[in-house]
Amino acid sequence: MRKHYFPRGIFDEREKDILSLLSSENVRGIIMYIIANPGATQKELCSELGLSPPTVNYYIGNLKELNLVRSIKDGKFVKYYFTGDVELFVKLIQNYHPSLFERWADRIVDIFMNLEEGV
Repeated sequence: MRKHYFPRGIFDEREKDILSLLSSENVRGIIMYIIANPGATQKELCSELGLSPPTVNYYIGNLKELNLVRSIKDGKFVKYYFTGDVELFVKLIQNYHPSLFERWADRIVDIFMNLEEGV
């Protein structure tokens, strides 16, 4: 229910949608946790980020609409995976939310090392 303003011609629509979502600290935390822990469950997200299950479900639904997260049912658990462009996401975080980038810097380095190794 918020309105976001962007300079004309700098961002494409997808980047605007992502930046709008990233205005929420909860969404930023969910995405960073899923990137660092592929296959994270709702219980893990709730526990690690201090969020309620309905809150996680709400944000995951928004992320799924933008095709940034996919879910896979594994027995009685649903596991979440980041399907967006990790490099774009990290660039947006670094430029527009540097405090979060600094908190996650070590994990981000590990993520990129794993991407380069093809893991």
